[in-house]
Amino acid sequence: MAPVTLDLSKEVLSASGDRDLINGVPILLDGTQKEQVVMTKWISTDPQHADWRPDTFWDEEVTVDVGGRGKTKRIQVEGADGELRSLGVDDGTIVKLRATMTSIVGMVPGLPPMSQEAAEDYEEAQGMNVPRFQQWDFRIREVLKTDGPEARRQLTRGEDQKRINSQTEMYDAFTKMFQMGMSGQASGELSPNAGDVIAEGMRRAEEQK
Repeated sequence: MAPVTLDLSKEVLSASGDRDLINGVPILLDGTQKEQVVMTKWISTDPQHADWRPDTFWDEEVTVDVGGRGKTKRIQVEGADGELRSLGVDDGTIVKLRATMTSIVGMVPGLPPMSQEAAEDYEEAQGMNVPRFQQWDFRIREVLKTDGPEARRQLTRGEDQKRINSQTEMYDAFTKMFQMGMSGQASGELSPNAGDVIAEGMRRAEEQK
């Protein structure tokens, strides 16, 4: 399978020119990009091995390349350095795929999928049954650009700030308890022990989470 290269700068804007990154801005696709198979899946024809089969279409959505951990590119984009790379989650892109069943194939471990005729010949020659599978080929139906990366950055900043606030609150609690202990010693009153100071500080920190 040849990879499909997406140009994420080719946005299809609304008549008003708005960019709705929350719901996604469509990316322009040509006929070749929509015709290229980017992923294939198989479903057993044996009811005992497959309890679900699509009716007419099989739709899926992905946010990263489907080539398999970057080993083989199937959906790629141009990086900042001009080099082509696999689509990644930081691109903030939703790729909608649609599959149609293209054939029934025979599959034997260690061999590529066989046509019906080849599977019958193999069965006759080897004296064994060849399991049959529906072959579903996925193509790109639509691509949407979203604000996913920025949303993740805002979430990370929010979590960082929350952690800082928690640590500050814990420090303040320790300081106050220490001051109470020193004051108690100066007046002859019983001061809290270290365990109480730590427990109180941890309690206040948990309340900030």
